[in-house]
Order: sequence, then C-alpha cells, then structure tokens
Amino acid sequence: MEYSDATLALITKGSNIIEGVPVGSQEWANHLLAAKVVRAASEDGQLLSPRTLHTILFSGFDIDERLNGHEAGEYRRIAVGIKNFQNTVVFPRHTEVPDMIEEWFAEADVEVDYEEAKRWHYHCWFEAIHPFPDGNGRVGRLLLWNMAMIQEGELEYIHEENYDEYINRLESWSKRNEFVTLMAPKREARPFHTIGELN
Repeated sequence: MEYSDATLALITKGSNIIEGVPVGSQEWANHLLAAKVVRAASEDGQLLSPRTLHTILFSGFDIDERLNGHEAGEYRRIAVGIKNFQNTVVFPRHTEVPDMIEEWFAEADVEVDYEEAKRWHYHCWFEAIHPFPDGNGRVGRLLLWNMAMIQEGELEYIHEENYDEYINRLESWSKRNEFVTLMAPKREARPFHTIGELN
C-alpha cells in the first residue's frame, strides 16, 4: 500500500485539529515531517521510538514555554492530567514512566503482526502511560500509523467528528486493562473512517 504526501497531510491535519494546533503552524509542519519519517521507517519494518517522534514534533520550540522546562523527547518529570467538564484524570507517576515505556516498547517492537486490534492495543497502552508533558496524543497516533504502515494496512483518520469514538476506544481499553481512565466524551460519537473510505 502506498501512503502519499497528501494522505499524510490529511491525517496529520485531523490529528492536530483535535489538539487545537493550527494547520500551517510550525507544530503542524513538524508533525507532518514526523509522519514522513514514520513512512520511511515503516518501509524498513522499523517501529520508531516515542522519544524520536516527540523530538521531531517539538523541534525548535521554547522548552520553558511549550514543554514545561522539558527537552523535546524527554519523558516527563511532572504529574500530568486531563481536565474536562466532568472530571480530572491523572496519569501514572512520572517516576514510573521510564520503566512503563521500556516495557511497552520491548513488547511492541518485537511484534511481527500489527493487525488492527494489536495496533489499537499498543496505542491505547501508550496513551494510558502518557509519557511526555505534551504531545502524547500526536505521538501515539504517529505510532499507530507506524504500525499500520509496517503491516501495509489502512490508516485511520482521527478528527473532530470521530473524536468521541476515539476517546471511547481509549476508555474501553483502560477499563478492560484496569488502567487509568482517560476522559469522558464531549460530543456525540461518530464512526472512524479509514483513508480508503475517504478516497
């Protein structure tokens, strides 16, 4: 399967819009660059490390302003949570993150069959760890696409209209695996679309 520049631009656009990142910004350009790096690595069957993708995503940003004093690619040294109108979700302690990500990557990197259910398992697991001070959703989706490209599968287009379905999928995984609860939906859930369905 071929993953064109136009396809990568479309999926990164959706991924950034749900995070409130303007299309055309430096952050969006970095995300698009990271998606192209993912495509190249996938051709060699390589799963990139989360730190590598985070470094690309936040290259050139003021670390004090954007990353709370962290370097791009550095695991968080602080507690992080997500607050919405219903609750606040706190992710695992920052002291646990390096070991958790090491376990995640050790398992994900030796996987030989990234069929859809396994891709989503690794994606949800990554999001439940939330290893960075910012950019976890975008890095997680880059990893999801990395696995899909290695498998030569369809890339799922995650955007505003299917955001609640995305969150519901993350929530369901967390409940099944007795992990942290991520957040409650804000809008009516809509189904996912693969890039093939949009073309």
